[in-house]
Amino acid sequence: MGGQINYATTDRLESLLNMYDLEEYYNHEERKKQQNEFDEKVKVLLNEEQQEKYRWLSGLSNHREASFSRKWAQRWVCKRAYEFGWSDELFSGFEKFCSYGRGHSLGGGAMERVGKKYQWMAFHEFLARLSDTYQWINRGYSDLPDDDYGGPWQINLRDIDPTIWAKRNGEYKTYHNEHCTWWQPYNFPFPAEDDPKAKAGFLWDEKTIPEFSKILKRNNPEEEGEWAVLRGFWSENKKYSADELDSPYLDGWFRINAICIRKGDFDSLLKRLKGQTLCDPSLVSVPSTQHEGFFGEYPWHTIYKHLSGWQERQDNSRGRIPVKHFVPYAQYEWESGGNDYSIDSSLRFNVPAKELIQEAELKRAQGKWGCWEHGGKVVFSDPSIEEYGPSYVLMSTDFLQKWLSDNNMELIWLIGGEKQMFSNEGGEFFGRLVFSGIYRYEQGKPTGSMRFTKEQRDG
Repeated sequence: MGGQINYATTDRLESLLNMYDLEEYYNHEERKKQQNEFDEKVKVLLNEEQQEKYRWLSGLSNHREASFSRKWAQRWVCKRAYEFGWSDELFSGFEKFCSYGRGHSLGGGAMERVGKKYQWMAFHEFLARLSDTYQWINRGYSDLPDDDYGGPWQINLRDIDPTIWAKRNGEYKTYHNEHCTWWQPYNFPFPAEDDPKAKAGFLWDEKTIPEFSKILKRNNPEEEGEWAVLRGFWSENKKYSADELDSPYLDGWFRINAICIRKGDFDSLLKRLKGQTLCDPSLVSVPSTQHEGFFGEYPWHTIYKHLSGWQERQDNSRGRIPVKHFVPYAQYEWESGGNDYSIDSSLRFNVPAKELIQEAELKRAQGKWGCWEHGGKVVFSDPSIEEYGPSYVLMSTDFLQKWLSDNNMELIWLIGGEKQMFSNEGGEFFGRLVFSGIYRYEQGKPTGSMRFTKEQRDG
């Protein structure tokens, strides 16, 4: 009858399917057993080189790409290390006393064994031979093209950046900033005394935040010319006692991000961002070298071909920028650790956007890692490489205004920050004042206003 299930027929069908699956399993196991027996008979007739060729050819029948033998690769690397000159007579004594902790014990050591250095050399030569001889296999990534092999950065095998000799940058000692500079002169005026009333007064006072119209435009006291601050982050805190339960501490921070938009798009931007906080660190998507691109290769190398300062409008995401815009800076990043002893801490600093370098023909200033020149004059700088202080993007106002005019664009600052009072030990929150602002560059100066949101403790 229509709509009714014949359970007897269904059970019979399921039983037949199970029998079929079981038969397939036994057939597969039998074929596998026969293949193994055949392989063993063949191997006794072949030398090692012939065995490897047979292994490779026999793998073609499973419709998967054949891969090289890791065991043979390891043997080749070991053999090549000896050919480079390593011997027990020459280096075993040195390695025992000078590389203690790198292969002779479980501890760590800064000096790697000579034998390991030869092995690294052989390994990279092996990768070069592999990439010159064999076809790259697409790994099936959905977020980036992977059809072709471009270089060792695709498999994360670059271990040092030989094109930059800076050891560290910025305020590497602590998360919170400690040292004001000419490009960031502001300190939060935390109350000196541990007085609850004074701390609450500071927390809710909308006047005790930076005067951004002044700190978005700076002058270097040792040089002529004005600088526009396009990006920066500043954070401070004030602890009053070791006992945070009885004496909560104060914290203050702000973030500056500048973007360039087409003239005529400001009203759309303002309308869509109205009422939203601008504190999210991902509000502006800053292009990054992703720890694998060499500084000296930027921006001409193929590793940077997908890097772009242009960002499309993002209509459907709250807290995102709703107009097409240009981010005029990028971030160079290189992580410390592993086998890299060329730097003391991870390097992160700002560079001009790829398109800006190409269109304006910017050149790196000689002897200054964070500076870029146009016509022999420095027009872009992250001073944290040469001086101790926070990593900021500074651009010459003369150069900036001309570039904006030539490209029919205007500069917009998106600013967000907080003042808050809390206790880490007790996890107690006492309150937060969130401030956000949108500024634009008008008649040679930043103009705009701030909006405040109070977040108070329940009860």
